[in-house]
Amino acid sequence: MIEVGDWIYINTRKFKGNAFVVDKAQDVLLVQIPSGTLSRVSIHSIAKLDERLRGKDFQVLIDLALDLGDKKWFDELAERRREVMR
Repeated sequence: MIEVGDWIYINTRKFKGNAFVVDKAQDVLLVQIPSGTLSRVSIHSIAKLDERLRGKDFQVLIDLALDLGDKKWFDELAERRREVMR
C-alpha cells in the first residue's frame, strides 16, 4: 500500500524515475520529483521503493526537504545521516 511519504518508482511514457508521494487520492498520487516538479500520476504506473536508506539517499532527501521548506524534516534527516555516518 502506498502512503504519503513513500518513495516510489514511476514508469510512464513521459517519465521514468523516483519520486516522493506528497498527497494521495483514490487512484492518483501527487508526487514530488527530485528536480522540484510536482506531478500527478496513476497509482497503476508506480512501484514502491525499498525503504532502507543508504548514505547517498540522505542527500537527495535533504535536498527535497529544502525544496519543500520543511525544516523539521530537514533536521531529522541531518541527524539520521550523522548517526549513519558514524
